[in-house]
Amino acid sequence: SETDDTRTFETDFYFGYFVINHLTVGLKTNIKTSNTIQSWNIVTSNNKIIYNDISFGPLIRYYTNPGIFFEGSAAFGFIKSVNFNNSANWKNNSFTGGVGYSLFIAKSVAIEPEIKYTHTNWPKYVDEGSKETIDGLNLSLGCQIYLSFKKQVHIDK
Repeated sequence: SETDDTRTFETDFYFGYFVINHLTVGLKTNIKTSNTIQSWNIVTSNNKIIYNDISFGPLIRYYTNPGIFFEGSAAFGFIKSVNFNNSANWKNNSFTGGVGYSLFIAKSVAIEPEIKYTHTNWPKYVDEGSKETIDGLNLSLGCQIYLSFKKQVHIDK
């Protein structure tokens, strides 16, 4: 019998700019690291697998007046897997669409629950002839910090 113990750390960074009212265009980066230890009861053997994944790509968000936003993004990334003394590298791409809500807890800080649909594709997963695709719906909770670089102008009369 086989058991897996997996520990994962993942974070997203969004950098956007309001090009017009309610519309943000920017860059999204994702960094993920995962460590899995596989154990077999038949043989007292362990296998450690480490995945490191980084991806980046364009992001667009449209905010409506009551705080609802619609988001779309594409990402292109690289994965490195280390298993025993072997290592492998893959490229991936993904497309995400979602809807969320910005709940401001301070003037420029918002908690944002979001429902997203993601399609991820690994064109050459193990070798030239193989391919893997994952589609999924997920719920995320994020914290956004909105920075303003506008200078306030005071007109003396």
